[in-house]
Amino acid sequence: MGLYTSAASEILDKLWEGYDGFAAYFHLHEVSLRDLGHLLEEIFVPAYLEVKNSLDPNVLASLQHQISDDVMTSLLEKPGFRVLWDEWDENTRLAFLQEPTEEHLSRVLFEDYREQFAQFYVQAYETYRA
Repeated sequence: MGLYTSAASEILDKLWEGYDGFAAYFHLHEVSLRDLGHLLEEIFVPAYLEVKNSLDPNVLASLQHQISDDVMTSLLEKPGFRVLWDEWDENTRLAFLQEPTEEHLSRVLFEDYREQFAQFYVQAYETYRA
C-alpha cells in the first residue's frame, strides 16, 4: 500500500458516510464502497493529491508540521517507544512518521475541503469509467 492510500481511503469513507449525495451518486451507478476500495491507488490517490496540491503550500507545510508534532507527542507517550525512536536513523524516523501524519492530515483537510474532495473523487471516477 502506498503512502497516500490510507489518506485517500479516509476521505472516501468520510465522503461515503457524511457527504450528501456522494454515496447516492455511486448507488445510481450500482457501485458499492467495496467496489471503490479496489480503485484507491488508481483513481482516488491521484484525486486526493490533486486537492492537496491545490492548497497554499505555506499553509499546508505549517499544518503538516503541526500534525507531525502532534503525532510524535502521542507516540512518545507510549511506553518503550522513546528507546525504539532513539535507535532509528533519521530516514527511518521520517518514513515511520509519514503515513500516520498523512492520515491525520487527510482528516483535518476533509473538514475544510470536503466539497472539493467530493468533486475531485467523482470526477476521477467518471474519468475512469469513460
